[in-house]
Amino acid sequence: MSAESRLQHAMAAARRRHAGIVALLALAAAAVIVTAAWRFGGAATMAWTALALSAVIVVLAWHGARALDDRWFARRLDRRADMEDSADLLFVSGTELNGLQVLQRERLRERLATGPAPDLRTAWPRRALLSAWIPALLLAAGLWLWPSSPPAPVAPAPVTVTSDEEAPTHTTLLAARLAIEPPAYTGLPARDGNELSDKAPTGSLLRWTLRFAPQPPSAEIVLHDGRRIVLVREGEDWTGEHRLDRSALYRLVPGGPLPLQDDRLHRLDAIADQPPQLRVITPERNLTLRTDGQRDWALSFEASDDYGLGNARLLITLAQGSGEQVTVSERRFALAGEGDGKQRRYTRRLDLAALGLAQVMT
Repeated sequence: MSAESRLQHAMAAARRRHAGIVALLALAAAAVIVTAAWRFGGAATMAWTALALSAVIVVLAWHGARALDDRWFARRLDRRADMEDSADLLFVSGTELNGLQVLQRERLRERLATGPAPDLRTAWPRRALLSAWIPALLLAAGLWLWPSSPPAPVAPAPVTVTSDEEAPTHTTLLAARLAIEPPAYTGLPARDGNELSDKAPTGSLLRWTLRFAPQPPSAEIVLHDGRRIVLVREGEDWTGEHRLDRSALYRLVPGGPLPLQDDRLHRLDAIADQPPQLRVITPERNLTLRTDGQRDWALSFEASDDYGLGNARLLITLAQGSGEQVTVSERRFALAGEGDGKQRRYTRRLDLAALGLAQVMT
């Protein structure tokens, strides 16, 4: 079987595995929803709910499979030592490669054709599946065994009203503050405010300080994905902390019989850290030929980042020889750079003789 056929089979198997994982995780939530629809809405409601959820799961599985792009497959292949961190060459058109890159790609194809078949599939996430299905089965069982009619209420003891004020029917949020501490590497200052919806860099530490009236016996923050943040009472206030790892919706939920008067959802937007942007200044062309008498080669590029840059490393890959005698080696150099914290220019003049280069530089 050719290298291309082997790679196509491995990619198709990886996409099927990923789609299966997404579908199994989604089925756990679907099982609870369908059981609830049957328990509280009857057979017809259950059937329509199951049909709608089936379509949603199919779409999620399809999107999950499509999310595995060429860059993902290249990273998976680069886990093999014989790919020499060059698997991305297998997914690039031949017209976009120079001579050395074409030679390296043919070597990789030969290894794929004659070596062990590549396995790019993601391992089954047993822990995640168990974490999803065990609570789902318990919730479904609880809904299945839920009594069809509520027990007869017990008559409450008579209450003597000693004042003209009516008993409260809701819990009121009197005051709220949300403090945000961004990660240290961003260089952003900590801040706080009385808005419960906000934006912050991913990895920020969030701290809520809330005050209710009347005081509930307990309180928590419930995220839209089911995670809960238990609040701790400190005097008259309730506090809680959470590390922002992804965007989420949440609401405040006080304990006790009185619901929160304003139980609307609040939004937390996680701002992802963008990778640095690079721009090569010198050389201006991808292929540079060594001229007579040339002893060195100047390299210069600019880098920018939304939060800041430090020192960099230059990785040089050398391919020497011809035919079957080609050898590949690597050299690394530290680059200090010049400029401000968010945009720096890095330069290096390479000694061609020290690198052992004879005629061609790329």
